[in-house]
Amino acid sequence: MFFIFGSQARVGDLYLFTNLMAGQTTGQYYQSESTGREAAESLGKICTISKIGTLVQLLQDTRNEETRRQVAKDLGEIGNGDSEAIGALVKLLENSRNEETRRQVAKGLGEIGNGDSEAIGALVKVLENSRNEGTRRQVAKSLGEIGNGDSEAIEALVQVLENSRNGETRRQVAESLGKIGNGSRKAIGALVQVFQLDRDRRTPLASNSKLRESLHRILPFRKMYATNETL
Repeated sequence: MFFIFGSQARVGDLYLFTNLMAGQTTGQYYQSESTGREAAESLGKICTISKIGTLVQLLQDTRNEETRRQVAKDLGEIGNGDSEAIGALVKLLENSRNEETRRQVAKGLGEIGNGDSEAIGALVKVLENSRNEGTRRQVAKSLGEIGNGDSEAIEALVQVLENSRNGETRRQVAESLGKIGNGSRKAIGALVQVFQLDRDRRTPLASNSKLRESLHRILPFRKMYATNETL
């Protein structure tokens, strides 16, 4: 018997998946990448001890970006805290040059890599080196999910907050710092400084409101950081 989320998987799904992983069904061999996607989707219906290991193997074997994204999505749903799943996603994040894939992998790490130094380090590296704002925003969001109190994550987010001129990216970074920078003088100082600069430059209220929210979350004593405008 195989179960996923309390419901019984069809035996046909298991049979199909097993044969797909072997590269054959009913004596025929398949080489197309669409077969790999079918395998990933079929595996999503089956709960076995080796599910994560099989997904990791599929991730290592394929070079198709759509298949990689599907596997990364599945690992993000079932691999919470699993070192094998995290390691596979980290490796893909480091090696892939497809931004859509990197965003999906970063999202997956943000779902399963809570407090994991390898995951945090890999995300920080992408944040520092990527020039794609969509990828940077997803990485910043993921760090806000798994980097609570981590000095490396906080430092990387502070650097982006201070140097980026992209409003959406800065808002996401500010939100993430508000989640993981509780009591951090570096995070508080950066948020206050940027808040003051944004106020002076009269940037859109949406950006300022996100900074306010983050400061309210992480300021241990608000009076220590009073500004000319109420936070």
